[in-house]
Amino acid sequence: MKMGMRRLVVWTAALAGCSDAQTGATYAYQNVGDLGVHTGDLGKQADTAGGDTGSGDVATVPTCKPDQCPAPAPCFVAICTPAGACGSEPAPTGSPCSDGDACTQGDHCDGGTCQPGSSGTWSVLYGAASARFNDVLPSAQGDVWAGGTTAFSTPTAYQAWTVRTDGSGKLVDQQVTGDTGNDDIAALAPWGTGLVQTGTWTVSGSEVGWVRRLDSDGKVQMAADSLAAGVRLRALATAPQANSLVAGGYSMTGGKTSTAKVLQVTGDGKPGWQWSKAVPGRLVAVTKLAMAADGTSAALGYTRNLTASGQDLYDLWVVRFDAAGKVLGETDLLGNITASASGLVAAAGGWLALVDAANLPSTLQVFKVDNAGKLSPFATLPGGPIEVPSLLLPGPNGGCHVLRELNTGFDVSLHVWRLDSAGKTVAEVDEAYPKTLRPRIFAASWLGGGSFLLAGDEMLQASQSSWTTVRAWIARAQWFEDSACGALVNCLGDSHGCPPPPACAVGYCDGVAGCSAFALPASTCKP
Repeated sequence: MKMGMRRLVVWTAALAGCSDAQTGATYAYQNVGDLGVHTGDLGKQADTAGGDTGSGDVATVPTCKPDQCPAPAPCFVAICTPAGACGSEPAPTGSPCSDGDACTQGDHCDGGTCQPGSSGTWSVLYGAASARFNDVLPSAQGDVWAGGTTAFSTPTAYQAWTVRTDGSGKLVDQQVTGDTGNDDIAALAPWGTGLVQTGTWTVSGSEVGWVRRLDSDGKVQMAADSLAAGVRLRALATAPQANSLVAGGYSMTGGKTSTAKVLQVTGDGKPGWQWSKAVPGRLVAVTKLAMAADGTSAALGYTRNLTASGQDLYDLWVVRFDAAGKVLGETDLLGNITASASGLVAAAGGWLALVDAANLPSTLQVFKVDNAGKLSPFATLPGGPIEVPSLLLPGPNGGCHVLRELNTGFDVSLHVWRLDSAGKTVAEVDEAYPKTLRPRIFAASWLGGGSFLLAGDEMLQASQSSWTTVRAWIARAQWFEDSACGALVNCLGDSHGCPPPPACAVGYCDGVAGCSAFALPASTCKP
């Protein structure tokens, strides 16, 4: 035996499968019998001594770390095998997953298989008495935004109120803004991963229309709090290509003249183009706004005419704008009727407008206005006594949804129609409410497939002849079973459920084309 050399102890059994408790790595050792002599460097083969040679006491370098292994199949997790290789095993029961059906919520793993969750229906009350939500919108993160008004200070001092919940209706955050006047949030619209909200505040006895932009956490990024003095802003739509939005409503001057208004606002709160329509001695207002993928927009409104007998009759119209605010034309829908203009969405080649016509006889009528301004009937649906406006939402493949709440005394029900792109009814549901409980639906959003968000307030029977308002109300409904729940058309005015857009682009939802994206100007792009 040479001086300075030593014979190592011979391993008599394999130690494969030893693991490091700190790193989780697994080491496999080779049982080589008589290792001869070694210099102490385990990375080299064994030295020879007196003609005795060995294959070397070489420890296999660890090669497996679970977080660096290839992604396993759904409902499996990566592990390292005793031999030091990547492997997988079933995820713990109850781990979240996706079954690929946007109509279900709470999908979970069980034995390596993704089990579908429930249909995701829920109903939750929020806020104090006399509060209500005027609009509701899904967020890009799967949360729910709702805006309205609530009595947080005193029973008679209302404030604008924003609520954010998770996808199951659990409260995440709420904000109260405005003065202690008759303040509210009238409409919401998506803006990237956040949203824009508009409404009216009462400041020193005067009404002021305002617009605010919030990020995905609800923090204010832009506040145009004194945007339009004397204007009640009731409608909102975003123009993604132009990094701007349009808000609409009406103003009144001394009770003698009223003016319908549409205002453009940039993303940083600066005013752009404006449009107005003044009518002496009568009420004229914009009730809905909609935006198309090419940046053109449309406003749905009415002019109220008071007859000598005191009856209210309405003229209903749609005004179309190009991306720069130039008026492309005005189309009259109906005139001198007892009706309200309650819905407007972009459609292939134009717009769909919903009219609640109480004296035609009582019907729901959907009209189409093409890009040239030509008016044509789209669908006529049965009506009935109502208290809240009917709603028009986009639908799959260029179609639409119509929601109408019917009220015949204490018999209250909600009817929902799904129409195809030709106006034909392809599905419908009729949902009756308990006689002692009644939600009033002021807003809704289509989540895709068969799912909807609803918002408003809920009322309780106070006596045999009256209701009393309870609290603000949000619900998620599953009315239609639809295998198209993951399709590109399943987005409503935002990029909810859409793939991430390319660099220097913003994703948005077009009501006809589905998930889309537009490029940002080079001057504002920060890859």
